[in-house]
Amino acid sequence: RKTRASVAKEKGLDGLAEVIFAQKPLDVQAAAQQYINEEKGVLTAEEAIQGAMDIIAENVSDNAEIRKRLKNIIRLNAVVRTKAADPEQDSVYTAYYDYSEPVKSMAGHRILAVDRGEREGFLKVSIDIDAAKCLTIIDRLMLTAQNECAELVKAACEDAYSRLIFPSVEREIRSELTEAADEQA
Repeated sequence: RKTRASVAKEKGLDGLAEVIFAQKPLDVQAAAQQYINEEKGVLTAEEAIQGAMDIIAENVSDNAEIRKRLKNIIRLNAVVRTKAADPEQDSVYTAYYDYSEPVKSMAGHRILAVDRGEREGFLKVSIDIDAAKCLTIIDRLMLTAQNECAELVKAACEDAYSRLIFPSVEREIRSELTEAADEQA
């Protein structure tokens, strides 16, 4: 499937992503000007920079060390939160209409009940975590300077976390919780 990063790579923006990610002092606008190419659909320096940031975000998201650390932090600190899909509607899941519990201590039977409530359309389930804590970890691993490029890398890291890493890690953790609960049942 086409990702924003793969589209940016097709437009030839890997080189710009690399120089930005290197976080050396750089006039980013001037560097991006060199990547303007109407045939490839890069019409402005801003579009070139955005494409480069999409590539950086995907690289950050694909970093195994970041994923491993974030998964551990989320496992230890996140909270499963449930809300009613329709608070007016009565169901066997009313106890979970406004409920939260730490991921690490949630009992198997409650995990299965919440999963059922979600499947049957009575509950909306999410995993909440202090995003700032996660972003600090990513920044420590990825930021090597304090300059314009580092600011762009930081923004790409935030995008990677919210758009790519967290949704995927959230799904993984929910699957693991369900598997563990099934084994207990």
